[in-house]
Amino acid sequence: MEVNRFGAKVKTMTGLSRVVTVIALAICSTGARAGSSTMIYITAGGDAGAKINAAVATLGSGNPGQIIVPPGNYTATTLIILGKQHALVILGNGTFATVGIRFTDSTTDYSGRGLIECPDQATIELANSANTDVISQLNFGALTGNRSSPFGVWRAEIRGCTIDGNKANNIDGFGIRLFGHGMRIENVTVQNAAQDGLWIEGNNPPGAFTTSGDDAPVQIRSVKLLYNGGNGLTLIGPSDAPLHSLGIWGNGLWGLETSTAVSASGVNIFANAAGGLHIKSGGSILGNNVESDSAAGWGMLVDTGAGVTVLSSSAAGCGGCVGIEYRTPGNIYQGNIRGSSGFGGIAVKFNGGAAAMHLTSGGSNDTWFDCTNEIGKVMIDLSTTDGAGTLRGNGCWTGNEDLRIHTGHALAEQRTQLDSQMTFAPSSFANLPPNPFSGTVVYCFDCLSPSVPCFGGGTGALAVRQAGIWACK
Repeated sequence: MEVNRFGAKVKTMTGLSRVVTVIALAICSTGARAGSSTMIYITAGGDAGAKINAAVATLGSGNPGQIIVPPGNYTATTLIILGKQHALVILGNGTFATVGIRFTDSTTDYSGRGLIECPDQATIELANSANTDVISQLNFGALTGNRSSPFGVWRAEIRGCTIDGNKANNIDGFGIRLFGHGMRIENVTVQNAAQDGLWIEGNNPPGAFTTSGDDAPVQIRSVKLLYNGGNGLTLIGPSDAPLHSLGIWGNGLWGLETSTAVSASGVNIFANAAGGLHIKSGGSILGNNVESDSAAGWGMLVDTGAGVTVLSSSAAGCGGCVGIEYRTPGNIYQGNIRGSSGFGGIAVKFNGGAAAMHLTSGGSNDTWFDCTNEIGKVMIDLSTTDGAGTLRGNGCWTGNEDLRIHTGHALAEQRTQLDSQMTFAPSSFANLPPNPFSGTVVYCFDCLSPSVPCFGGGTGALAVRQAGIWACK
């Protein structure tokens, strides 16, 4: 047993290297847990997993300690099981191939704390044909799905690593999958997992919120979720999950799917195959600067049973599909809802939620539909099951439908009362749109009334598009 210049006890054992002061200095400077904890260094060559597990046994689960992997490329052919209070620190920017890393947790308490850190952005890659999660915990299978369980991991952290699920050579496996609370995932990229990139289930242990910031079910900050086979991020649990500065791109299902309350800031969701943002039953989102674009499905879907969604300074859109669909009432949105590219796209769809959304406006922050180069789109679509609640918003007109009310909708089948005047879009005869939807009504300020088809040279008329011509009334 030795003590290095930083006061850390150093253990040497067969297959484990002796501490070098320069390496110890690098560790302390990265923020890894130093001080009085024991440090054990892993030598290159052979099965790194077996060596790490030997170091875990030497430290003893529950005893604070660091297991240091020096710079280089490593292969771990044995499943790594970190003890409680252990930190695995992988130095350098090499590749650490593994058949999986597991935190030690519990089904009877919530003391499963640990750290995996890559201060120089090392890559932890799933080995070929491992077909398992890259990072998870020992008892995940026994805990998942039980939202009332207070157990699992507690304050487990993953920092600075690139987690690669190697989906080209694996048919199963998540990038990271954890159940517990107080978890932190920061400055991490999760990519190429066969299933979801990041799956989190949260819970509320009794008396857990001694430090509210630490004990939120999970804090996810400065994370990229790229090209995973399932969702980029799946959140399940009864409590709030703060999300900050996320990039979620190119995943095989949804970008972000949540059935828990989420607070979000600076989240960019783009080009995910099933859609961008899915708020499921039990989920909700409160946030700003959330951008969710898709080329299929939805930019954002607030599903049946979801809570109130409030977003400001945000943007959503979907090419040839639905920008935003609300199936629940009471939502608030301020931002840009893009006119969907491709004929037949819908910017906003209400499907079963009476008074589903209030498009807020005010000053320079008006909600608006971006219809640049968009013709033949539906800006707002009220389904037959939707109630006749309040709807407010700013739209655009030329060649688009601002509002479509389906047959069977209360606004179409019952008497509709307008609390203020209705103003039809003005136009000159020369500028009447050439191919609008049938039923379009325009005020033509120089059309002749009556005339069918419309003629110019008059003092004004309502022009109605019918049977392919303009008829002036």
